[in-house]
Amino acid sequence: MITGRCVKDKEGLELAGRLRDEIFQGRYVTEVFPYPDAQYAVLWAEGLPAGMGAVRFVDCRFTLIEIGILEPYRLQRYGDFLLRLLADRGVDAHVKRIWADATESSLDFFRASHFVPEGDMYESLGQMRTPMALELKELGCACGRDRFNPYRS
Repeated sequence: MITGRCVKDKEGLELAGRLRDEIFQGRYVTEVFPYPDAQYAVLWAEGLPAGMGAVRFVDCRFTLIEIGILEPYRLQRYGDFLLRLLADRGVDAHVKRIWADATESSLDFFRASHFVPEGDMYESLGQMRTPMALELKELGCACGRDRFNPYRS
């Protein structure tokens, strides 16, 4: 079973930080953790921590600042689940678009999730990054066609 939840307490943030360290191993991320204004989420697969992500407002844009899945859990749609959990924070904040800066290794994930390029590539933290955006209404709902889709307005 896959479960996930936003974490705010010290224990949850410490778990997100440990996952972050293991997933990224110092690559692609800043030294700042946790951002005081970010919302962090942790994903579990079969009761074991499997991934983490975070969103925050950056320059008035609702931005996915980190998302990662541990190696043994990749390519099993867990990233999609985590993205949807974080997208719900956007719905709660009444935003219609999520932004992300995709690295070369994450570009395929963001494209598959219907993010589209929004601007020129740039270099940051030793990686080329592509600014991308996703209209929440384009993030399909896992529920059936006749059910409520929280991403469509």
